Amino acid sequence: MQTLQFTRALKRIVSEMKADELSQILTQVLSKDQNRNITLDLRNQFSTLLFESRVGFYELSKDSVAHRVLDALGINELYSPPHLGHLLTLFSSLPNSQGIWGNSENFYNFLTFAGMLGWLRKLSAACSMLLDAERTTKTDPNSEIVELELVDFDGMGIEAGRVRQFFDGLEKLHLNLALALGIQDAHIKILYFDSGSTLLIGAQVTKAIAETIVRLFKQFWEKIKYQRFEDFDRKVESLSNGLDFTAKVQEQIDNKVIDEETGTKLKYRVLSEMTTLIGIGAILPADDAAEKVDQRKLLAEKKGVRLLGSGSPVDK
Repeated sequence: MQTLQFTRALKRIVSEMKADELSQILTQVLSKDQNRNITLDLRNQFSTLLFESRVGFYELSKDSVAHRVLDALGINELYSPPHLGHLLTLFSSLPNSQGIWGNSENFYNFLTFAGMLGWLRKLSAACSMLLDAERTTKTDPNSEIVELELVDFDGMGIEAGRVRQFFDGLEKLHLNLALALGIQDAHIKILYFDSGSTLLIGAQVTKAIAETIVRLFKQFWEKIKYQRFEDFDRKVESLSNGLDFTAKVQEQIDNKVIDEETGTKLKYRVLSEMTTLIGIGAILPADDAAEKVDQRKLLAEKKGVRLLGSGSPVDK
């Protein structure tokens, strides 16, 4: 598992399990400084948050990354329906907080649950600060970070040749996009490189180029994921139709920023590099586990295609 995968999964767990909101209520009723009335409004807040937390836990359990984190942290037992049901019954029946902190068994049950939530919040905050924010902070306020993954097809590691081809293709894509968009003095910097089941690469580029790369990967992937890569020359016009990038190039031509011949060449180069990058297993990070599995399966079927425009084979 990647470091950033773990850190971001923790952040999702804290958010979707309502750790902050539940901790606020539990802090009030566990404090021995005051015998607080457990009002109908407070009971409703707690029951609603506990239900939403359980739903969040269930949804997180269906995500492969979050599920592994939950298992490793041993949270499953505390989120069992009988345990949560017991907490809810107690909270709904006790008239005041003394019924919680004044009874050792009740106090232990609520304190254990509150302690787990508080520990999760602290762990998530520490990981976000030390393992995420320090690595992924932009060095240029006028730029954006684009994240791309390089897929490990068989779980046996990623060949050095594919890594080299990825960076070469990304650099060429960036250069041609800068020319096509008329961006002067454009630079690309690799801010972080995270390994795990895939390689995650964070590249800092100009905002306009970042937006274009993300849209290209989304739109181009939808066009070619069920197609073969052969006969690229004959399909380039079809592939370019409907792409935001193609419309932008035409706008540059119409505004006399570039001539038509240059625009056509740049369009071809960009689409060729996109095909090369996807052919070696480069994708946008998937939003969920099912999508990730689908992408990996489809990319594995295209493994070994020829690098269009260069005629050189992809490393096995």
